[in-house]
Amino acid sequence: MRELLTEKEIADEFPMTKKFLYFAGASTGIIPERSLAAQYGFLQRYRKTDLFHDPETFAMMSRLRSNLAKSTGAAEGEIALVPNTSTGLNIIAAGFPWQPDDEILVGTREFPANTYPWQNLKNRGVNTRWIEMHGGRITPEMVEKEITASTRLLAISAVQFSDGYRLDLKSIVQICHRRGIAVIVDGIQAAGALKIGASETGFDAFVAGGQKHLLSPYGSGFLQVTRNLLERLRPAYDAWLSHFVSPEDFIDLLRHNLPPAPDARRLEIGSLAYGSLWGMDESIKMILELGIANIENYNLGIANMFCEEIARVPGAEIVSDRSGKAASHIVSVKLPDARKIRDKLTARKVVVSLREGCLRFAFHIYNSPRQIERAISIIKQLID
Repeated sequence: MRELLTEKEIADEFPMTKKFLYFAGASTGIIPERSLAAQYGFLQRYRKTDLFHDPETFAMMSRLRSNLAKSTGAAEGEIALVPNTSTGLNIIAAGFPWQPDDEILVGTREFPANTYPWQNLKNRGVNTRWIEMHGGRITPEMVEKEITASTRLLAISAVQFSDGYRLDLKSIVQICHRRGIAVIVDGIQAAGALKIGASETGFDAFVAGGQKHLLSPYGSGFLQVTRNLLERLRPAYDAWLSHFVSPEDFIDLLRHNLPPAPDARRLEIGSLAYGSLWGMDESIKMILELGIANIENYNLGIANMFCEEIARVPGAEIVSDRSGKAASHIVSVKLPDARKIRDKLTARKVVVSLREGCLRFAFHIYNSPRQIERAISIIKQLID
C-alpha cells in the first residue's frame, strides 16, 4: 500500500495521533495543524486590525470555492459556502419549485439531517415517501421501483453513515433523470475521503459539512448546485452579500436593486464563519496536494487491511458490505456487548463511534498500518 504520509508527518500534522488511535472521523475528523494555524491567524488579525473590508478573506473564499470545485469534480460557479450540511439541504428544500402533492423519496436509514428538511415540507403539500433499506442498501433497482408519477426529488447519501455502504450514484442519477427527478446528495461521509466526480456522476446538488473527512472546523461546509438546478431554485432567503459580492462594493452600499450573484454564491446567506473557512481553505489545499484519487486508494486500502485483521478476532462480525464498489473507508463491526467494548477502548485511548449497536471505524490519511495493528491487538485483549 502506497504511503501518503510518513509516521512523522502524521504525528506533526495531526499530533492527536501521538496519544490516541483515532478512528472516529465519520463523527468528527482531526483538523491539521496547518489549518488550525490559518484559523488562528485570522482571529489574531481580527482583534488587531480593521477588518471591515478584509480583501484577504474575500480572496480566500474565492480560492476555496474554486478548490472545492476541483476536489469534487464540479464546474466553476457551482459552489456555495454554507456552515453545515443541514443548511445546504434546507436551502434546496425551501427553494425547490414544489407543487402540491409532489413527492420526495428518502431512505429509511438515512441520517436525520437528510430526512427532517424534506418532512418539513408537509405544510407545503409535499409528501415524503420512504424507500425501505434492507441491510442499509439503496440500489438503483430499489429506487426505480419506488418512483411514481408524483416523484420530483430523491434525497440520498453518497455513503451511509452507519455502515459505510457506498451507493452507485451514477446509475441512480441516470434512472432519476430519465424521469425528470432531481437527485440531492448528502455527501458528508464521502467528501474529502473518496472521489466524488460531480460532473461525471451528474447529481443535481451535493452538500457536505467540513467537520468530518474534509478535516475542517465546525461552521464550514459547501453546497454544490448544477447550473440547471440553480436556475430553477426560488431562494427562500436573500442576503446583502449575495448581491454585494466584492469588498470594492462596500463603498457604495445604498443600492437596493442589485441583481443576485450570477452563480451559486447567490445561495450564501449573509456573513459566514470566516475563521472556520480559513481553516477549511488550508485543509482543502492539503487534500488537493495529496490528490483525492490517492486519498481514496489509501483509505480503501487501510479499511481492507483492517477488515482482514478484524475478521480473525473471535466474535467479530463485519456488517458493512465490502463487495466491489459498495465498499468505502467506513467499516461497521458487530461485537458482543459493543457498548462495553467501546467504553473499554476509549479508556485505552482508542476512539471509535458506536452506531446502531455496532462499532464504527472510519479511516483517513492520519491513520497508518501500524495504528491498525495496535488497535487490533487491543481489541483482542479486551475480548479474550
